[in-house]
Amino acid sequence: KLSLLPVENVSQRDAYFADNIDRNRHPQIVPYDRNRVCLSRILGHPYINASFVEGYSYHCSFIITQDPLSETIHEFWRMFIEHDSNCIVQLHTMAESSPKCPLYYPNDYDTTMKIGSTTLLKLIQKELLHEKMITREFCLTDTREALSKTIYHFEYLPPISTNDEFENGQCFPSILTNSLFDFIGYINKRQHTTNHDRY
Repeated sequence: KLSLLPVENVSQRDAYFADNIDRNRHPQIVPYDRNRVCLSRILGHPYINASFVEGYSYHCSFIITQDPLSETIHEFWRMFIEHDSNCIVQLHTMAESSPKCPLYYPNDYDTTMKIGSTTLLKLIQKELLHEKMITREFCLTDTREALSKTIYHFEYLPPISTNDEFENGQCFPSILTNSLFDFIGYINKRQHTTNHDRY
């Protein structure tokens, strides 16, 4: 009977095109063609390693993506403008500076990062909450379209243990369930106050 069920499109061909393959952090972790996030060709490269995910109430409520590489930071932030996202949930922390895992945002208060030729990112606010998370608020500006929007960034800070894994300057911790639920609860409260549905 299982053989009678329709087979979904599981092609990942686009990710392996010559122009795209080096834009994947891990060659074995790439988006499916059917739900990958597409960007405009007008402002830069159209490919990004990111996928739409269905939500409970809304179509394409979430976007999941890799940490940007140095050559894909511009596309990462373009995605927030083109697909009207305003929230980043980062489930790991940067363990140390690494050329393989560049910081993709300004980390000092009131400083601005220029991304490409038309995008500016300014850190407006940064706060450590209960030693469990860092919240950041950015102003993302597209100078070409004269468009600015607020981006909320939530970085999860679980306790680091001997079971944690480190790779390319990133810490992938053993996530504690209660701590993670607290983190999710805080983000949901912030989502309601901003009246926005896409992450």
